[in-house]
Amino acid sequence: MFFFNKKKNDKISVFSPCNGEFIKQESINDSVFSSGMVGIGFAIKPSENTIYAPMDGEIAMVFPTKHALGFKCKDNVECIVHIGVDTVKLNGEGFSVLVNEGDVVKAGQPLVKVDFDKVRSSGYHDDVIVVLQNTKSFDLNSTFKTVKANELIATCE
Repeated sequence: MFFFNKKKNDKISVFSPCNGEFIKQESINDSVFSSGMVGIGFAIKPSENTIYAPMDGEIAMVFPTKHALGFKCKDNVECIVHIGVDTVKLNGEGFSVLVNEGDVVKAGQPLVKVDFDKVRSSGYHDDVIVVLQNTKSFDLNSTFKTVKANELIATCE
């Protein structure tokens, strides 16, 4: 008798990048993200200035204007953390990146310090957007109103 062990795909946990108010993808104030054009995800209206890694992975890209980071995760899943809407126009003002391209990070590790007063006073939305690409599934943990940094939001594979 033969026993075949099917390899179990471990799901990837996706955590909140900061404390704040949960925003469903379709309610993100940017049509590129709300439409799902660049991936599936969610946003948080932040109530603090530190942005944390939403998952384990390697920092694949730090955008030159410091408002966005890209991750490579296991099973070819990619993640983008985009801080604010149209904040590329700030040219890095108000953003202090704490990691470098190539760094391997763990979920919950601080990534960026943001002066959200600067972001808002410059006329930009402060939503912290998390989108995933190359996922086979994306399952929200539940329906949220407010979340804490590093709280489980979803799983994907």
